[in-house]
Amino acid sequence: MTRARKNTKGRIHFVGLGPGDPDLLTGGARDALAVADVVVVDELDAAAAQALSEIEPLIAQPDPAAVAKVLVAEAKQGHMVVRLVSGDPLAHEETTKEIQAVSRSSVPWRVIAGVAAQTAIPS
Repeated sequence: MTRARKNTKGRIHFVGLGPGDPDLLTGGARDALAVADVVVVDELDAAAAQALSEIEPLIAQPDPAAVAKVLVAEAKQGHMVVRLVSGDPLAHEETTKEIQAVSRSSVPWRVIAGVAAQTAIPS
């Protein structure tokens, strides 16, 4: 499900889901999800994403270039796009490749770090 915004420039947020516990989401992650029109997640993270957000997630393809195309296309339609990944976005090679591909477009983007599972387990 997407919510259309009028006269809004789209943006992409690469958001860390953390270890999957809603209590361990960062404030930035909560804020990004609150304004998201589109949430793109991997199949493994889909259940956690649905628990955290009322937005029906789009299931991402495993190819970073294909994912980046979806992100950019949605953002160019004026949508606020969240690319939700487990742990921390920069801890995943695929997400780094997606960020590189998105950075070649004119769409603004940012990374919102998440709590990595390795950090959350001891706490």
